Amino acid sequence: MDLVLIGYTASIFAAFLAISSYTHWGVAEVHTYTIPPYLEERGYSTRTVSNQVVDAMYRIQIEVASLKETSVVVQGQVHPIGEVASYFGLVELMRAAESVFGLAPTVIELEITQNGDQAHWRIRGKHAVHGYQIGQGDVPLENPDALIDFLGLQVATYVSPFEALAFRFIQDAQKDNYETTITVASDLLLDCQKQQAWVCNNTNLRSTYLLRGMAELYSDQFTRAFDDIAAANKIGTGSALGIAFYGDAFLALGDVEAAKVQYKKAVS
Repeated sequence: MDLVLIGYTASIFAAFLAISSYTHWGVAEVHTYTIPPYLEERGYSTRTVSNQVVDAMYRIQIEVASLKETSVVVQGQVHPIGEVASYFGLVELMRAAESVFGLAPTVIELEITQNGDQAHWRIRGKHAVHGYQIGQGDVPLENPDALIDFLGLQVATYVSPFEALAFRFIQDAQKDNYETTITVASDLLLDCQKQQAWVCNNTNLRSTYLLRGMAELYSDQFTRAFDDIAAANKIGTGSALGIAFYGDAFLALGDVEAAKVQYKKAVS
């Protein structure tokens, strides 16, 4: 097979797409006001829960930011993608700017109550796309670690919805079921059309189309995948992986020659 090979994994791809969302992660404070007896009996306090939710958010950042591993493989040779080198410096500059200019943190308020063996959670705060918003739901209470991880993702969705989407893609890849990614990405794209928030910039929109396109490709929804990847590559400057996945879409549709063209573009 003489096709140019593009090397990637689901987690690496999601990490690459998270570049833009890091630029609006900003500074967030998590305040927990109530926790259920089930957690108190196991030594938790509101402060402990807040700290551990923040820890869960950091784990999400780490999971989707393994950019040093991102590469394009061409005939056995590894070429790091150009955006990676400058990305880390950009993040540090933005964090320094937040400190120097005293930007106000995003405050997220969290309440957890108990209803039998269920934890009822309630989050309120400024969502990056929707503005002030209240979210709530129920999850099993029996596993505190799983509850903390779940709440970390919910808070991350408020302060950095595009990065949270990339993490959902990773979760879906582990289950080999991409329904959540497709649904959340579709909602984000629709919300950005309605709200026109500043975080809905070309880079983030392109990333969202690419993530949904890849989720569709892995779900054998080839035509939809092709349309989304094509839409992504029409926004701003296309990335190497975005062009490479465009080739994957062509290949899935059986157009080998068109796939070859895209793969070669990705590494040129």
